[in-house]
Amino acid sequence: DHKLYVDEFVITKGETKRVAINLDNPTYVPTGIQFDIKLTGGIKITSKPSTVSARLPKGVDEDGEQYDNFQVFWGEIEPGLYRGGVMTLEGTPFSGKTGAILRVSITTTEDFGKEPISITFPEVKLSNNDDTSTSFLAQGVTTEGHEAKPLAEILAGENQTDYYIADAIKVVGKSANGKVFATDGNDNWINLSVPEGVILTEGVSYVGEQFGGTMTGAGVNPGLEMKKVFGTAESKVAVAGDVEVVDMTQPFALSSNQVVAVTGYYFNDDNQETLRAYSGNNGVRGQSLTIDNSWLENAPAMTNATPYTVKKAAVQLKAAWDVPAGARVAQSDELAFQNYIIYPLQMAEIATGINELTVGSSDKVYKTIENGQVIIVKGDVRYNIMGQPVR
Repeated sequence: DHKLYVDEFVITKGETKRVAINLDNPTYVPTGIQFDIKLTGGIKITSKPSTVSARLPKGVDEDGEQYDNFQVFWGEIEPGLYRGGVMTLEGTPFSGKTGAILRVSITTTEDFGKEPISITFPEVKLSNNDDTSTSFLAQGVTTEGHEAKPLAEILAGENQTDYYIADAIKVVGKSANGKVFATDGNDNWINLSVPEGVILTEGVSYVGEQFGGTMTGAGVNPGLEMKKVFGTAESKVAVAGDVEVVDMTQPFALSSNQVVAVTGYYFNDDNQETLRAYSGNNGVRGQSLTIDNSWLENAPAMTNATPYTVKKAAVQLKAAWDVPAGARVAQSDELAFQNYIIYPLQMAEIATGINELTVGSSDKVYKTIENGQVIIVKGDVRYNIMGQPVR
């Protein structure tokens, strides 16, 4: 089919976006085109379009200098409805069979967000050298636009509704089945189901990318079944992704968006899973981190008052936080059970230099983390990850 169209796009309030007007003409060789273009949903075209040189002909003057061998006409018929066209000056046909011929700048108006965004071509006509009296009618394709919103606003949305994220987001963790755990850096988190062929790198912030998808798990474990990623790979900015080790027996202070490893004692009281500093109450509530295991695939079943290590988790300050962010948590802090929440993330086992340990009936072998280092303990002997004894 012969058609005129623009690609799907995402725009935020106050943004100006360059959008290509594409022409596909598989069997027709045009020397001119005229079209009406209508914009709805609080968007408008800001100026006369620019041309795409690869599709439009050039001429050469007597001095050997190139010139545009075409003329562009453009005007606004009424608010939101424009008429434009391109006509070659010497009957020279357009080049190619597909791709952009013009580019327009689109921005938002005061009515943006009140209704769905769309671009339609109510009328499209093509002409050529063989058919000068009657123009050939081409199809005008309706294109959807999408309003991009802050992640914080999207998280309050509804299931089975499409949303597009306007914020830059940082990928904190990935799971084996292609899901990505990401944050906007302001205590807002989203679980993204990534489509095939899209690669999001762990520990990387995506600046200027806009992610779109259908909401799932609203109000519980919010996620987007991603449909598209709008943006370019060049906008990636690498950030540090070090894992901080938390010693729950010592006062500690965390901030949102950190990635941590935590060893403590597991408790599940009234369906609230926590890690605590001690195996028993002992009259002191003690330091505690709330765990949300819903992000972890195949979360292990744990027994109350047993040691448990979370090798990798993302930190969030809970909504109930009423101590300044970064304040130390004392062992007698009555707010200790509501200060932080951690989201365990998928992490591969750390390869060690110890292939096999012969365990006697009186020996216990286990792995622990000390000062950020993995230590293997067998009886009274401690080994590093290369299998060498350490003090």
